[in-house]
Amino acid sequence: MDEINQLTLRMGIRGLGVNPETLSYYDYCCLKQDHSKMTIQSLPGIVSRLRETKDLDEIQCIRTASGIAVNAFRKCLPLIRSDHSEQDIANLLDNTLRSEGADYPAFETMVLSGMRSAYPHAVPTRRKLKKNELVIVDFGAKVAGYHCDVTRMLIIGNATSKQRKIYSIVYDAMCRAMEKMKPGVRAKQLDRIARKYIENAGVEGVFSHPFGHGIGLSIHERPIVDPESDRILEAGMVISFEPGIYLPGWAGIRIEDTILVTDQGPEVLTNLEKDRIFEIKTGG
Repeated sequence: MDEINQLTLRMGIRGLGVNPETLSYYDYCCLKQDHSKMTIQSLPGIVSRLRETKDLDEIQCIRTASGIAVNAFRKCLPLIRSDHSEQDIANLLDNTLRSEGADYPAFETMVLSGMRSAYPHAVPTRRKLKKNELVIVDFGAKVAGYHCDVTRMLIIGNATSKQRKIYSIVYDAMCRAMEKMKPGVRAKQLDRIARKYIENAGVEGVFSHPFGHGIGLSIHERPIVDPESDRILEAGMVISFEPGIYLPGWAGIRIEDTILVTDQGPEVLTNLEKDRIFEIKTGG
């Protein structure tokens, strides 16, 4: 706020638009006290809209965060054992993110195993991994204020034919939506492509959250990619794609990447293998 005060004074700003969702009442009062002649106007839509597309510096921060997250995950894979708990793996990944150069994890790292993976937004517990159970690992890095978001699936031992089949449905749904991801496409079209593919595969009604969301200074921001979103994609948007299938009493499977919209199509920033479940062969 001190920097904003100094900047507005130097520039002689007479009218300032603010986002009321993030400006506290205290900071508002400080602005009014130091700028008695300045008009402060609530402009939530404009501020959020400006954040939807990123400039080159912002994209580079997200690209750096994505590279750190990918490297951290790869370094953790050989260290995972069946006697680890969900929290153990989350802590391992968080520490590795920092050692790889992240300022912070992008959010509370999510590690969910077995039937708990069927709950999309649960939190890690002391539950130990078990052989042949699916594990969702949802994580990201934060660099210079900017976030990335990535989810991959693990298993101690070998995946079963059912696990591979469900995984392939999620993977194919994501790939089909990415094929249509380009400037000029409405966000809801991408959601519809992935959701329809999953429904046609015979698992209707188990994809319960939006297909994607914007990423930047916040881990979840506009545009939202859901069945209602009429937002038209533009080059420079950075969006998470995260299709999933959740079967209560069995498990959940989700794949997620941070993706840049370009004039040439999608560029996956979290460049980590996703055509398979990561099978952990040691310690099982």
